[in-house]
Amino acid sequence: MLIVGELEAAVLEHLWSHGAAHVKAVHQALGVRRGIKLNTIQSTMERLYRKDLLTREKVSHAYVYQAAVTREQLSTRVIGE
Repeated sequence: MLIVGELEAAVLEHLWSHGAAHVKAVHQALGVRRGIKLNTIQSTMERLYRKDLLTREKVSHAYVYQAAVTREQLSTRVIGE
């Protein structure tokens, strides 16, 4: 069963709105104002990658993540399961 937590949903929303990003950029956008450490954002994005909700590409020394599904596809998957 696919369950998306609140922080996972926020990360997906950020990527849908702003496009592909690395962990540090997402942390700057979400983590700093929420008081969340960089490692928490990193593990959240890794978890979304393992759930096949994000894709990633290694650029230099860091991964750049991108949403693998649209909002509509995610809604369909969550409702379908």
